[in-house]
Amino acid sequence: QATICWYVDDSKISHINPNVVTGIIKRLEERFGEMSVVRGKKHNFLGMDVEFKENRNIEITSKGYIQECIDCFGESLEGKVSTPASYTLFGIDDNCEALSESKRGLFHHIVAKLLYVAKRGRPDVDPTVAFLCTRVTKSTTEDWEKLRRLLIYLKQTLNDVRIIGANEDIVMKSFVDASYAVHNDMRGQTGGLTSLGTGMIHHKSSKQKLNTKSSTESELVGCSDYLPYTIWIKRFIGEQGYKVKESIFYQDNESAIKMETKGRSSASGKSRHIDIRYFFVKDAMDREGIDVEHC
Repeated sequence: QATICWYVDDSKISHINPNVVTGIIKRLEERFGEMSVVRGKKHNFLGMDVEFKENRNIEITSKGYIQECIDCFGESLEGKVSTPASYTLFGIDDNCEALSESKRGLFHHIVAKLLYVAKRGRPDVDPTVAFLCTRVTKSTTEDWEKLRRLLIYLKQTLNDVRIIGANEDIVMKSFVDASYAVHNDMRGQTGGLTSLGTGMIHHKSSKQKLNTKSSTESELVGCSDYLPYTIWIKRFIGEQGYKVKESIFYQDNESAIKMETKGRSSASGKSRHIDIRYFFVKDAMDREGIDVEHC
C-alpha cells in the first residue's frame, strides 16, 4: 500500500517500491503542475529533520524549531536542570499573578510550537507540554516559570535525537500507566507509549476526563484511554503489508489487569460505578489478539 501524508501544500509519499512513488508523483504533477521533489535518505518535513539509517532505524531532530522557541522567550535561560519539570508540575497556585495580555499571548505561542515539537521529535517533554497547554488561557507567573524550566532543559538537550525502528519479527509493545489524583481537581494523569523494538512510535500524556475513587480505577481509565491507539497502530501496520507477530499491553496494576481481562466478573461492588464503556477493553483485546502483561 502506498501511504500519502498531506499537510497544506507539503506531502510525504512512501511505498516499498520506489517506482510506485514515481508513478504517484507523475500523476500529481499531471493534475497540479510541477512539484519540488526530494528523494533519498535525508528529508526536512514540517520542521523535522528525518534521516533513514542503514540499520533500518530512523533519526528525527527538531533543532531549528526548538531554537525558535528559545529565541521567542526573550529572557534569560541560564542554569541547569535534569528534567523538563519538577514534581510540582501539576500544582496550581491560585494566588499567583496573571500574565499580562502580551505575555499571555507569547506564552500561548511558544507552548503551541512546543506541542508540535513534543509530538514529533521530543516525546520526553510531552507531559510538561500537555499540562502547559491547559494553562494557555489562564497563564500566571507560576506557569511562566514552568515554561522557563522547560526551555532551559530543551536548550541543554538541543542535540538529542529521537530514534525509532522495528525488529524484523514485529512485536508491538504498549506501556500504559496512570497517576492517581495528581491534579488540583483530583483527576489522574494517563501516560502511554507504543514501541516496535527501538524507541517509541507513538506516545500520549493527558489528564483523565473523570474522577476515580482508587488507583486501580485510574489504571483502568488509563488503559481505556490508550488502547484505541494500540489497535489503530496494529491495523495501520497491517495495511502497510506487515504482519504483527505479537501485541502486548503492559501495565503495573494487577487488579486493573484482572478487570480488563475478565470484565465485569471481576468487578466488586466498590468498582461497579465505573461506566460500562471501560469494559470495552476486554472485548477489544480479545478481538484484536492483544495480550495484557504485568510489568
